Amino acid sequence: MLAPSNVTTAVRLAFALFVVSVPAFYYFRHDGLGDGSRAFLPAFPSAPASLGGEQTSEMGASIEKEDFIAKILGTEIDGPFDAKPLQDLCARTSWQEGLVMSCEATRGGGMGNIRNVFVDCVRFVIEAGATGFVMPDILLRSNTDLSNLHSGPKVRFDYMFDSAYFKETLQAACPRLKVLDNPPTFRDPHKCNPQDPMNDGWEVSPELITLLAAPEKWRSQFDRWMANETFDLDSTQTKHVDIGSNILLWPMHHDGVPFMNTFGRIFRFPLSVRRLAATILYNLHTTHLPNFLPVNGIQSNAYHGAHLRTSKDAVEAGWTPYEEQSAGYIAQARAANLNVIYVASGSVEDTERFRADAAVHNITTVNKHDLLSESELLELKALTWDQQGLIDYEVLLRATEFGGIDTSSFAWNIALRRHILSKRDDYLSGPEEQFNLKDEYSQVFGRRNRVTFFPRGLWP
Repeated sequence: MLAPSNVTTAVRLAFALFVVSVPAFYYFRHDGLGDGSRAFLPAFPSAPASLGGEQTSEMGASIEKEDFIAKILGTEIDGPFDAKPLQDLCARTSWQEGLVMSCEATRGGGMGNIRNVFVDCVRFVIEAGATGFVMPDILLRSNTDLSNLHSGPKVRFDYMFDSAYFKETLQAACPRLKVLDNPPTFRDPHKCNPQDPMNDGWEVSPELITLLAAPEKWRSQFDRWMANETFDLDSTQTKHVDIGSNILLWPMHHDGVPFMNTFGRIFRFPLSVRRLAATILYNLHTTHLPNFLPVNGIQSNAYHGAHLRTSKDAVEAGWTPYEEQSAGYIAQARAANLNVIYVASGSVEDTERFRADAAVHNITTVNKHDLLSESELLELKALTWDQQGLIDYEVLLRATEFGGIDTSSFAWNIALRRHILSKRDDYLSGPEEQFNLKDEYSQVFGRRNRVTFFPRGLWP
């Protein structure tokens, strides 16, 4: 489905440094802010209203707030989760009794990075045939310096994901793999860095940089590594192996499109976060989009979602400047005849600047703070920077059109998830030079073929 593309020398060298020791610093900075059918619905005329508890749409249906929120929580743009591809993989896996595996605590950053580290890790756990998997931890970034990713404490998995849903979904599909809340305490785990191509003969494709060139060989090479390890066993004969933290390693197309499109959905955000996002969508519905409905699919003529990635760290890293991002997003919204833009940004100043620039074209700009009541804002403020980013992700995911930049894993995560609904095969190789990805639903601005590792290793 995705043919490998050439990577420029500069990107190849930069990303090689990214995986030699730890992932490249700016890719682990915050990248968001703090198989279904399409649902093409009627246009949504602007109709401002107060943030009330009930809204009567032009279709004549009165939608109560709690009903709307419940329906949002029960739907996804790509429809119900299909567990069969994961079930099929687990059914043909050769399991190893007594092998317990865990994921090294991620080194912080935004959702796009943390999620992919864990999805990759679980894929290796299944490939290894482990019969036990320890719920992973997350290493928080500093709460005073958001660019400091390594000084914060460890927090549990449910800081960013729904633990109960993860356990239930993974164990239902893979009944031989038991999910454990805590690691075995009797021994320190043996560390395994599966991306290391040097001593153990694991192959990494030069063209794809870190992605394994021959993932089908990984199990035999892992088994050989295990045979050479000396485990200090107790009476349970348990062997504990900790997988190193890697953002991009397993080539997701190796397992086929159905698996690629569904595997990442075992990682769902906490209910509290998803409920706030659903509340924002309801208030967007009552204040601007009366015909926006809580259904599966991507709805036409609703709103544009802009990931304005102009925070201090992005500016310091030399990412796409405000002027280019704002012009691109406004042009995209105008081309689609959308008069509402939901903007997610870490810069208050640039958000207001963008609001003014969009208003020149009679486009209304809103963000999460605009669409919550006072009590709901208190809930929002109780969340960390990265947790607030999960809310933006959920709202941007349902936009009619989405725009982001190609150096952001957060933007790629949204665009690739939305692409599941697309019919375009040339979304990475279209005629427009200024896009790294473009399909019916999303545009990732940058330069064509400049970034090729995300669309090959970042699970939707």
